Amino acid sequence: MTVAEQAGSPFPTHTLANGLRIVAQPMQGVESLAIGFCVATGSRDESSSEAGVSHFIDGLAYQGTARRDVRELTEAFEDLGARHDASAGTELFWYTAQALGRHLDSIVNLMSEVVREPRFDPAEAEKVRDRQLQELAALEDEPMQKVLEVLQREFFYGHPYGQSGLGTEETVRALSPGILRNFWQATHLPNNTIVSAAGKMNFDDFVRAVEATCGDWKPGTVERLPAPPSYAPRVSVIQRESNQQHIGLGTQGVPVGHPDYYAVALMGTILGGSMSSRLFTEVREKRGLAYGIGAYPLSLRDAGMIRIYAGTVPPKSHETVAVILNELRKLEAEGVLEDELVRAKTVFKSRIIMAGENTRVRRSAIGASLWYENRVRTLDEIRALIEAVTTGQIQQVAQRLQISSQFTLAAIGPRSAEELLG
Repeated sequence: MTVAEQAGSPFPTHTLANGLRIVAQPMQGVESLAIGFCVATGSRDESSSEAGVSHFIDGLAYQGTARRDVRELTEAFEDLGARHDASAGTELFWYTAQALGRHLDSIVNLMSEVVREPRFDPAEAEKVRDRQLQELAALEDEPMQKVLEVLQREFFYGHPYGQSGLGTEETVRALSPGILRNFWQATHLPNNTIVSAAGKMNFDDFVRAVEATCGDWKPGTVERLPAPPSYAPRVSVIQRESNQQHIGLGTQGVPVGHPDYYAVALMGTILGGSMSSRLFTEVREKRGLAYGIGAYPLSLRDAGMIRIYAGTVPPKSHETVAVILNELRKLEAEGVLEDELVRAKTVFKSRIIMAGENTRVRRSAIGASLWYENRVRTLDEIRALIEAVTTGQIQQVAQRLQISSQFTLAAIGPRSAEELLG
């Protein structure tokens, strides 16, 4: 076995001969170990006819393997006192588990079996299909989530980034075990996967355990990522009778790893990331226009978006949109105050530090970082990047991204587009 790359690093890494990458963060003072297999796939890789297939597979992830049925697999995890989960996103698919560190070999063995030998049992698949159809139906009763999904679809219109992870009723009903297996075979490859762990562990033991269970995993051809999306403003309004108006507004952001990544993150915090933020203060506290308001930056491999959500009542919806846009114009024209930036940095750094004490958060963070940036930054590096952001940089970024004029609007409620924007 070759010596781990970045010897002495807090995040040692190792690559197997088949291209499988391994990264870890050994942590002192904990007894638990969080492990994840991160496959670089998701809804961005789905064709229009197989929309929702990644989420369908994550629903089947722990419903049996080639060696064990669902009951036997569940009992195997419970015998270790382990918790497990699977989740499919836009571009990363996670199989995760958490157990005591002393069970490292056993949990790696079980996780490898789940990832490499799915059963795709037809009976279990029908249960998953029913649950996914129920999720689609439930989304219609959750307008806040629905409007943000519509916003992402319209913002990335015509690009895989805009596809719903749930799919549609038509595509979910049409997904067969053959379609599931074909998608799994095309995407679940060692050279398209990162195994990450954080918690109580010895890295060399971890590498040996992964190599023992995954060293014979045959690599394959990884499909090229879709071309980066182009952007054009759009408006999409779903009119329905309601006592509420849900509004989603999206402006351009930046990808993960972009030089302005932390400037955009801090701009999002200043705009709507805390109870002292501009939107919370102006829209909710001063004017009483919305019962819910916030800004949430989203960064992907090749694109980014700053999502703004507001929940209000129809008579106040036009003024709500007007005040939001006015705040974006003010940020472009006047920038941000030094004390706002200092406060945003404190809030942002506190969240990162607190998250850094959680093994599950660290497992996911180091795996995703290795995929997005081909490296893992230390907490000191992240602090330095945050501290380096200036008020001038934030204003320049806001102006370059044209946040007040180049935007996409999505809404659900009784008001029309003309009533919201006119």
